Amino acid sequence: MNFCGPKPENVAQMREHFEKCLSNAITGSPDWPSHRGSGSFLTEQTAGALERVARSRPNPDPALIADAREEFERQLDGTHGAKFAASIMCNYPEWPDTPFAGSVKSAFDHILIYVADPWAHEEADDAREDLDRAAEQSSQRRVHILIAEVLRLMLDEIDVIPEYEFVNEAKATARWLAQRQDSAAWTYNALSALVAYAEGGDQNCLYRAEASLENAEARRPPGNSRRARDEGYIIDHLTALRADLERSGGQ
Repeated sequence: MNFCGPKPENVAQMREHFEKCLSNAITGSPDWPSHRGSGSFLTEQTAGALERVARSRPNPDPALIADAREEFERQLDGTHGAKFAASIMCNYPEWPDTPFAGSVKSAFDHILIYVADPWAHEEADDAREDLDRAAEQSSQRRVHILIAEVLRLMLDEIDVIPEYEFVNEAKATARWLAQRQDSAAWTYNALSALVAYAEGGDQNCLYRAEASLENAEARRPPGNSRRARDEGYIIDHLTALRADLERSGGQ
């Protein structure tokens, strides 16, 4: 996986946006909370630090402002992305030990990192390379081809910056913030079960995938954000993939 920060050509634009958001948080500008638009791409940690500055008005504590700047620097150097990946990797189940399963696993790793950090466009490119490799390793088995095709379609839908701004959503509850990473872990669990079913045809894998997707759906992000859109795409595509695999009988 690639946990580095954004490409150099994006840093200046991100800094400009952050400084505008910080200024709005300090002054109480009508534009606040501008960090929630689809073009902000601030991580949850950075956005949370800005929220704390805004809540401390009319005289924000300089320490809170300094904390916001530190969180933004951690976003730029890739620390936030690495922590996100590490937190969900510990919940990942084992995958079948086959070349096809390894390529699919690697592709989904990259997809989850890209959903967590939309500035990391190289993650989408790496995922496509892994899916191309998975297609080559499919041995022309219908279930393998189906998995690779569905994931490619899902990635194509995720890898689109909308031409409109998402509606600013109400601040997520503390309960959802604590569960957000679990949503990614449950979709990962679901895909590993579907790949295991394709490799071995064990019906129990379909039951595990179904239960995992139900848990992921219960933790789907609220509101109308880019993350809500992307995680919704993942859940919807994996749900459809499960139904298709069940109809195929694992063949």
